[in-house]
Order: sequence, then structure tokens, then C-alpha cells
Amino acid sequence: MTVEAVDVPSDDEVPFDKALKFDITALSQNTSGVVNANALAIKYLLKNSVTNIEADDIIMLKFAAKTVGESGKIGYRFFDSDTNTDTLTKWSGYPLAAEWTYYYLPAKAVNVPNQFIMRFGEQLQTVYIADLEIINYGTNVQLSDLPTGSARIVPAGEKTYI
Repeated sequence: MTVEAVDVPSDDEVPFDKALKFDITALSQNTSGVVNANALAIKYLLKNSVTNIEADDIIMLKFAAKTVGESGKIGYRFFDSDTNTDTLTKWSGYPLAAEWTYYYLPAKAVNVPNQFIMRFGEQLQTVYIADLEIINYGTNVQLSDLPTGSARIVPAGEKTYI
């Protein structure tokens, strides 16, 4: 399992030029034989002085990702480690596309989340992550007003149909 910063080729036609490459070449298992998906993960301690996330704030995790091969999967979790209270969780199996795609995951903060984890180790895969952002909208928007899901990044000049 490796993690490395890589340049994004200009012919990918995306609005960023760097990404993190997560290459899972072997699965880690605990003594019971269960796959340890945390074997390769991004972990952030959310310092409230930086994010200013308060209980009931509307937040969004936004990132671009792509996989090599047919499918990739990640897990993610925003939570308050003091109370083990989740704000936003899909602990495993969140599917990723083979093309660069933006993912939008909005949530209403429960308590004050002080940690964020994105994990990659649940299957053999190569995943690229870029342009990761945690946005705090405070209480100025409704959760239902925000996008959710994914949107493929359309290269310049490619025809799109509505």
C-alpha cells in the first residue's frame, strides 16, 4: 500500500494539477480475518478555530476522484471523537467512477465534528483524490438546497446533452 502526490496530466482537462494516488496492492486483515479498511486512510483533526463548525451547521465534503479499473470504493466519516457521534458517515462501499468526477456530500453537523476520515483499504484498487474541501455554510442554507451525489468533470470541447 502506497500513497504519493502525483501530477495530473494536462490532457485530463480538470481544474487542478495535483492529486494523491492511493494504491492498495494488498489487503490488511485483523486476527479474525476481517479486512481492515483503515489500513490506508486520510485522517484530519478538524480544529474548530479553522473550520468553525458548530452543532447544527450545514457542511459539505467536496472532492474530485477517479479510479483505475472498473470500480473503486471508499469510506468516509465526520464525527465527534469525544462522544463518538456521527455527522456524516458511509463507512464503506461508497462507489467511485473511472473518470474524474466531483463528489458532493452535504450533512447537518451533530455536535461539533472534530475528526474526518476517508479510507481506501477495503479492496485492491488505485484511487486518485484531488481538490478536497470541507465547506461550512453555517446555518445560512438548508440541507435540501445543496447538491448531493456526483458530477462528472466534462472536458472542454466535449458535447453534453440535457
